[in-house]
Amino acid sequence: MPDEHPDRLKWNVKYANGVVPSFTPHPLALRALSMDLPDGLLVELACGPSGAALLAAANGRPVMAVDVSEVALGMLGQKARRHGLDHLITLVQADLLSWQPDARSGALVLCTGFWDSEAFAVAAEAVADGGLVAWEAFTVEARYSRPTLH
Repeated sequence: MPDEHPDRLKWNVKYANGVVPSFTPHPLALRALSMDLPDGLLVELACGPSGAALLAAANGRPVMAVDVSEVALGMLGQKARRHGLDHLITLVQADLLSWQPDARSGALVLCTGFWDSEAFAVAAEAVADGGLVAWEAFTVEARYSRPTLH
């Protein structure tokens, strides 16, 4: 990924400038993880410093956490190491518009707060048989009216 990727720069600045992540799992993640999912990988897209990844790993589920920001992934990796979960979480720095998952690799493919129809189509192909896509996206107006981003 080019060092000057605009999304990478934007999110790295946000996380590097003192944003303290809560690591609270998103409500959609809580609901999806409570469902009867097949064994296997949680693929979390645009994960940031994710509480969902930590929760899934704490319950023994392997996780692939994908984000454009290496700063956010570093925060997630540090928290995972402190809790002894780093062996279950694979951190992947990638732009979702060019990232290609393995087909049918995820028991759960999760994304909150990001939308791109092409990225969604690619993500849908990554869902294993019996698995689930859990995705939340907002219109531009709704995004700007949110008090905080998770």
